[in-house]
Amino acid sequence: MTISEHERALRLSMAHDMGRVFGRITFRIAPALLLVFGYGIVNLVSLGTAPRHYWQTYVPLVGAGASLLSCIFYPMAMFYGRSWLSASMAITGFIPYVFALFVMVVFGGIRLYGLLSGFSIFGLLGGLFWLIVGYAILYNFWVFTEVVASAAKARTRVLESLEN
Repeated sequence: MTISEHERALRLSMAHDMGRVFGRITFRIAPALLLVFGYGIVNLVSLGTAPRHYWQTYVPLVGAGASLLSCIFYPMAMFYGRSWLSASMAITGFIPYVFALFVMVVFGGIRLYGLLSGFSIFGLLGGLFWLIVGYAILYNFWVFTEVVASAAKARTRVLESLEN
């Protein structure tokens, strides 16, 4: 199958447009993920590598890294059509959602729950901070998935118009 020069130029311009939009949204997600990643590094240095601290050390490190990787792999699923590879890439879209809920519940919710035993302004501020960070990850990745879905629909419309 040969691709015409017009179709090649159209696909290239669509790729540039998608890259520009996805890049902006990824840069909205990245600061919150880097905050959690930094928190995991600080805890890894201060608490050590003992397996009993994995909720505070390893999970933030691996979760933030996996969430950033899913920002790369999730949009690629629309180019592969229906296949196992595409399904695997689409499933990576759940990782940031689960990780954002983890940040909200474990880091934010447990700190706020700890206020029941004794009030602390730092506990309150810390709990609210992690709730906001988790919500920022959740909301921005939701926007990201909506943009990917609309780009996939636009891509199929353009490619169908080329075939007709």
